[in-house]
Amino acid sequence: MVTNTPVLYWHVRRVAAERGFASVSALHRAMQARFEDTIALSQFSAMLAEMPSRINSDVLAQLCVVLACDVGALLSIEDAAVDRAIPVLRGRPPRRRMPN
Repeated sequence: MVTNTPVLYWHVRRVAAERGFASVSALHRAMQARFEDTIALSQFSAMLAEMPSRINSDVLAQLCVVLACDVGALLSIEDAAVDRAIPVLRGRPPRRRMPN
């Protein structure tokens, strides 16, 4: 079955590189310097390695502040036809709506 399912893309590494951060560790250090409570480096590295299935709103806000950008610079959505037989590789699988 083919349906139109939006796909979420994660652009943090590109935006960080554009802002002069040479590594995930450098970006994490900037977050630690600016915020008292932030995500652990191991979790942060995993989160930046691929599109996470969930994003903590505090971490997302911290990224926006440190990278001087809005959420739209870090995430984008593409509405494309997707074959359900192919596993969803980015984000969560689409939710099925229950009939009324």
